[in-house]
Amino acid sequence: MATAIEALSSKESVLKAIEEYKKLGRDEFLKQHEIKRFKKYTLHYNGEKYDIRGIAARAYSGQHGYPFKGINADSGTEKAIQYLKELGFEIVETPHPFDYLTEGKLYTRKALIELYGGQLQGGIWTPREFPVIFIFTGESGETYGYKDGWTAEGSFSYTGEGQKGPMEFIRGNKSIRDHKKDGKDIFLFEDNKKEKGVRYLGMFECDSWDHIQCLDFENNMRQGITFNLFKVSSLHAVEEADTDEADTQTETLEQLRKKALQSSKQSGQRHQSDSKKSWFKRSEDVKKYVLKRANGICEACDQPAPFKKRNGEPYLEPHHTKRLADEGPDHPQWVGAICPTCHRRIHSGVDGKEVNKQLMVKLELKEAAIG
Repeated sequence: MATAIEALSSKESVLKAIEEYKKLGRDEFLKQHEIKRFKKYTLHYNGEKYDIRGIAARAYSGQHGYPFKGINADSGTEKAIQYLKELGFEIVETPHPFDYLTEGKLYTRKALIELYGGQLQGGIWTPREFPVIFIFTGESGETYGYKDGWTAEGSFSYTGEGQKGPMEFIRGNKSIRDHKKDGKDIFLFEDNKKEKGVRYLGMFECDSWDHIQCLDFENNMRQGITFNLFKVSSLHAVEEADTDEADTQTETLEQLRKKALQSSKQSGQRHQSDSKKSWFKRSEDVKKYVLKRANGICEACDQPAPFKKRNGEPYLEPHHTKRLADEGPDHPQWVGAICPTCHRRIHSGVDGKEVNKQLMVKLELKEAAIG
């Protein structure tokens, strides 16, 4: 008798599963075969998209006569992808929201759920398969005495979730507060009244938070949470100010590391009035340190910087290994100084994830040796 670890090797079984999928429709097909939908990768065949888990599980049982063991787990899904690729089927990765979303464009919540997961009404989404947090802002909060929006100093004030009683750092609120530690990017959307959909405002970083007084849905005054968010971009702008470079030259690696470590611990609750200035200052502390640590050598490929800047310093770019956003403070163990080629390879290359993982190991070892 065949064992549960035998491979899916029948293309005919896969094609039969596809026909059944088309006949029943995705949701009914998955329901009948007790398969959890998988969004991160899809099977493309003759111009149509199919759920990888569902097709692989049905084809496997059709070929072997018993279920695909562990298909709903990550390990089972990885095997399913491998089997389908070996049979010649096209497997396409769902684009990371950073690559898919266009700033200023309208999207429907339904379309976002279809791609990444979430819920129609929730204000904070945490898709399971993607290292991201979707947050939504609008005018509904005014009913409870608070309003999201841009502050005078350039941060975006976003009120946490929780309809009754004091807001707590649980669920969505906790995910926003801990997003850097968890390696998750924040994407902000604004409800649009004039047109159907939500408008994408960009990628943000939570730098700090404050407590406010606001009403809950029963009109009782309670303590709320407001997050101070700063907009970030995909590539860190490496400034060439002579004063900054001169300061870096006069400080030792140990002095710069001390500043960087201190800066990486300073996100948290504090007054909004000092948020923007301190956020950029801490970002600079980490950037200066990792560039000094690299000493002109790319920390990913171990090759010299490709060229020198006008002031004679080797050109390398800071890269956050745990998230796409390459601005803002973070622990220097997770920030590398790398060449532009490695930077784009990590973000856009077919082996980018593996290169990033290798860089993380290198940085951990390097920091352990320095510390």
